[in-house]
Amino acid sequence: MIRIWIPSFSNSDDGNNTFADSQIIDDGINYEVIDGSSGLGTIKLIEALKTHNIRYPYLHISTVYYSHYCGIREIINDDWFEPKGLYCSNPDSLLLVARNTNDKEKEIEALNLKAIIKDAKRRGIPVTYLTDNQIIQHGDIKIVCYCNEQENHGSLCYWFPELKYCISSDVDENIYEICKNNNINPVFFRIPYNNNFDFEQAQNMKNIGALYCWDNNHNGTSNKTNCEKAGLIYIDCIDDVDCAFACKRGIITQGSKNWIYKTSYKGLFEQEWVENSDGWWYRYKDGTWAIGWTNLKSRGKDAWFYFDENGYTVTGW
Repeated sequence: MIRIWIPSFSNSDDGNNTFADSQIIDDGINYEVIDGSSGLGTIKLIEALKTHNIRYPYLHISTVYYSHYCGIREIINDDWFEPKGLYCSNPDSLLLVARNTNDKEKEIEALNLKAIIKDAKRRGIPVTYLTDNQIIQHGDIKIVCYCNEQENHGSLCYWFPELKYCISSDVDENIYEICKNNNINPVFFRIPYNNNFDFEQAQNMKNIGALYCWDNNHNGTSNKTNCEKAGLIYIDCIDDVDCAFACKRGIITQGSKNWIYKTSYKGLFEQEWVENSDGWWYRYKDGTWAIGWTNLKSRGKDAWFYFDENGYTVTGW
């Protein structure tokens, strides 16, 4: 089972509503920490990692902003952790762009990234500068990285093919354009920070197969309204409401104020009947499901069942 954890909380350390700028993706053996938040978010992230004894994570900085790299820097400089690697943009490329455009803010952020990389190398942590279409594979976790806005704070897009999950860049990106340009069809995606996620984007995402999205509520209720109008299930990671969502062959739940998104992949399941919001389906051990007429055990007896093209039982014969 590959999982996505999204540590979230209601208020930041300065008293304002804040957002979840960190995620943990794991397959039970390998742990990918995507961004590290800042302030209270960093504290919660590190608490979660230590509570679950995650000492050997792979670290990622998807956007060179303080709210993304702060927690990663804290993990690198905490001797309890022994990170297996750091993945990020090349700071020298960002620094060159910043100086050519006389952008002091970007220059400072690029220099901060260089300092983080120096700390990582001091501890013997391997550092990888990500390039467009680069593939990262750790165990059952496969990541394809797209460099959509390298000149703009080194923003990266992460695509998890097995999860059907997309983490978009954080700087005013149109996530639908990202998906279309890179030929990806997510079931679950994160709405970009600072992005005006209008109804057209929401509808376009729904049309390419998206079912769920999560947001940090930074733009108030407009994102939620547009998503729900388009038929997407919207998850606000600030809310502490206990909910559960069935996601075709996966499930999204919330526990201990952390959203966990689970999806199947080959070799991890018992052969069994499964029910979700769309109905009953029959899962084989390799994660695939029955289609058409199939003879199966039901209440201890052999019986014939008909499954539609999506794998759900058809009744009323």
